[in-house]
Amino acid sequence: MKQATVDQQLAQLDEVGYAFIPEFLSATQLRQVNTLYDAMLGSHQGRNNFEGNRTERIYTLVAP
Repeated sequence: MKQATVDQQLAQLDEVGYAFIPEFLSATQLRQVNTLYDAMLGSHQGRNNFEGNRTERIYTLVAP
């Protein structure tokens, strides 16, 4: 499968609100991220009516 260029990924982000980046994380890194998120479940709930007071959200999946 041909990998999308950065411009194509940015266009997808503008069009649908997300971009899929294949193989961005290794299997080990993905397990580490999932372990971290599992530990956080139940501790970060919504803050207002828009979010929902019992909704759990993740806003940023990757940070530098």
